[in-house]
Amino acid sequence: MIRYGPGMARRKPLTAKQALTELSRPGPHGVRRGDLALVGLPGTLFTPRGGHGLPAVAFGHG
Repeated sequence: MIRYGPGMARRKPLTAKQALTELSRPGPHGVRRGDLALVGLPGTLFTPRGGHGLPAVAFGHG
């Protein structure tokens, strides 16, 4: 489980295989996905469907 907070800096770094396993599982929050091509930009926009204390928006482009 990925943990956030004061103890995070003391945690051993994940190997690439461990990180892939950790990040491949779906999280506890629903996510909406949007295409930035609608505004003339390449990429995808991700935002949580609901919840408190969550990031508002994350971008992915290439």
